[in-house]
Amino acid sequence: MKYVLKIFILWVCTLPLAGNLDAAPDFKNTLQGVAKNIRQMPPKINRNLTAPIRKIAAQTLPPSVKRPTAAIEANKISNSQSAHLKNSLQRSVTRLMKQMQSLRTHVAAQKVPVKKPVPAEEKAFVTSDFFPFLYSGKEIPTLPFALDRKHIYRGLGLPADGTALRRILQEGLLVKDVGPDNNSLRMSYASVGGLAALKQVAQKKVINLTDSPVLAFNYAWRNRHKGIMVLLSVRNFPYHGNIVVHDRDIPAADLEEAIVLLQVDGTPHWCKVQVLEQGFQITPYVEAK
Repeated sequence: MKYVLKIFILWVCTLPLAGNLDAAPDFKNTLQGVAKNIRQMPPKINRNLTAPIRKIAAQTLPPSVKRPTAAIEANKISNSQSAHLKNSLQRSVTRLMKQMQSLRTHVAAQKVPVKKPVPAEEKAFVTSDFFPFLYSGKEIPTLPFALDRKHIYRGLGLPADGTALRRILQEGLLVKDVGPDNNSLRMSYASVGGLAALKQVAQKKVINLTDSPVLAFNYAWRNRHKGIMVLLSVRNFPYHGNIVVHDRDIPAADLEEAIVLLQVDGTPHWCKVQVLEQGFQITPYVEAK
């Protein structure tokens, strides 16, 4: 799957240039911009995606085409160079699309079942807060949540004292508790409609969710500086998609499970969290045998 991602990124970056030669001098800047966005992802994903982009950014033009001069940068590329560059880019796009289709077919043929981690009930313990188990490493264990049509997810960065997590598990996800950037995406869409549309959208807070546990984790990762990374699975939800905007509270009864990334016995584990009268019960997930 990681090779499909690499090829897809190269294809997306290359495709616009195949039909627009004026963009060729900016090819390197485009790739560097993609790499900059990928750096916001967790390190393990970051390494897999940025390596091929840095390699291509260092060699923008084919070897047989001369490096841009002041005249070329002024859109004075000769006809022969333009034709050569266009043909080269078109061949690259065609080749990448064939490789991507081949890999997609290969992966579909494999049908290898993914073994999700399982809760180790014998390793469960009780704690009053999460400070002794904070994890600051870069290796992320396999998520116990999966992409399906039964659940939707929310990723959070919360204080390690557990107060906010306890309130969520007891009262649900409340619109009044969302962060200041809850409306960023909707505001960007509304900006097309002018000031009136912006004012109307800004007045309403929303809860952002996703049906992808990986995307939910990415949001929790961006907010890990707050203390602990938390993923919540929500059941009985009517909508699905990469981004789901919800403008009403989600009751605690619809929160099926909460997991937190903790360091237990010196090793990172996703851990199921359950509220007790005093403290929390923590059950680590371990790799399935």
